[in-house]
Amino acid sequence: MERRISSKQAKIAKLRKEKAKIFKQMKLEAQKEETLKTFYEKYTANSKAEIALFGQEITPAMKISKKDEAMRDDLYELADLFGDKQLKTIAGKYVFGINHPDFETLLDKNDNFNLNQYLKNEKILPVKPMQQKIATINKKIKQLKKDISKENQTRYFNPNNVSLLSHITVDDAKQMLKGTALYADAKAYVKAEEKYHVNAVFLMGIAAHESAWGTSRRAREDNNLTGYGVTSDSAKGINKATKEEGLLTTAKTLHEKYLTAGGSYYAGTSAEDVNKHYCVGGEWAAAVVNDAYQLMNQL
Repeated sequence: MERRISSKQAKIAKLRKEKAKIFKQMKLEAQKEETLKTFYEKYTANSKAEIALFGQEITPAMKISKKDEAMRDDLYELADLFGDKQLKTIAGKYVFGINHPDFETLLDKNDNFNLNQYLKNEKILPVKPMQQKIATINKKIKQLKKDISKENQTRYFNPNNVSLLSHITVDDAKQMLKGTALYADAKAYVKAEEKYHVNAVFLMGIAAHESAWGTSRRAREDNNLTGYGVTSDSAKGINKATKEEGLLTTAKTLHEKYLTAGGSYYAGTSAEDVNKHYCVGGEWAAAVVNDAYQLMNQL
């Protein structure tokens, strides 16, 4: 149990790190977008960049203005933000102090550079998929916390009140049923308890006793693990498409008719009280309880 809790706690820690990484990425993408927008507003007076930014290759004789130097610094900032080494090289190689739609016609094609065209290719990742991923991570963390809370609860089986929850987990159920033909449907017992408030260990005990631990003909052919409705070899009993459906049907019937005051077979909430109408004979409850305790010993 402690090992399972530690494993889940480690998963939560890993998910939180992943979430922090995504938040950091979201912040970076927002910063990229805002910085690029500010750059265009500063140097083109048009954030949509309808006017191209053209640059001329720097020569030894060229005079660098303060505006050129300011733009170079801003380009270095953009380069660092986008992790773009090539942009850093461009910032040091060209002067972008002239912003004119006909400027490129004034220069040798080999000497000028269209900065606007280059910046259009800078990647700004969409935030929405990241937000969706965070929502998924939050959901996983919430479920893991719920699982840990359940792991910390005391496992419980009291034959004097089989309507009390056992608080076993699916991992518990698998451990208890390991090596038997009932193992494949371990999850169904936990599901039945959560849905119909019938102790899962009691249901396991019924299944173990009635189906010879999942090997009986009714279990194999009719998916009837609990023997409900089988009063003779010719009785139809419950027939379902899956064993899980059979278990859930039994749990629903036990809850509504046997364990709820006013139910048609209600005589109390103990295994012996259920025995009075569930099965003819006084040994059924003792056999079921014995199998239930045997299962509890596996924890």
